[in-house]
Amino acid sequence: MKKILLSLVCLSFFVAIGTVSAQKQLSKDEEKEWKKTAKEYVKNPAALAQLTKDKQDLQRVNNSMESDLNLLKTQVNAKDNRIASLESQVDNLSLELEAARNAAPQEPVYTMPADSPGEVMPMGTIFRVQIGAFEKEKNQIPTTLESGKDLSLEQSGGLQKIVLGQFTNKADAEKLQKHLKKIGVKDAFIVTYVDGVRQ
Repeated sequence: MKKILLSLVCLSFFVAIGTVSAQKQLSKDEEKEWKKTAKEYVKNPAALAQLTKDKQDLQRVNNSMESDLNLLKTQVNAKDNRIASLESQVDNLSLELEAARNAAPQEPVYTMPADSPGEVMPMGTIFRVQIGAFEKEKNQIPTTLESGKDLSLEQSGGLQKIVLGQFTNKADAEKLQKHLKKIGVKDAFIVTYVDGVRQ
């Protein structure tokens, strides 16, 4: 039994030395040290078995880590490609934005509201503030009071309605409404127009 173990140890030793020799020649001192280690393992086969098991366990851990590393490299490459794609989109959008800023401003399209002939309003959604409505026959308001787009009189179903402002942003109309209520025009409310038509 000892002869078989000695043969195995020697064989392992020579394989190890052959592998190491292929990588690098051992010095005489190193060779003596390895021979001494091999003799110790001949005397203690359990330690040799444990060393072999430990080597196999470490090899499995190493293989698993290499697999994880390859997976991480693949994920990093995919993210790098995604980042490059997004950077390209940002560059294209920046160019489009710059071109839009440099383009000539478009003239707004205007329409004439049906209930106020002669008044011109921009197309799209507009917000105005109505401050009053009066019966035409009892309280005729002179049309000379009208002074352009910021103050106008609308005729509708026997009523004259006084409306102020023309805002594309509802928040601006709300500011005017709050101010009017603060100074005493309690009935002020916001009216929406779409393409010149009161909603």
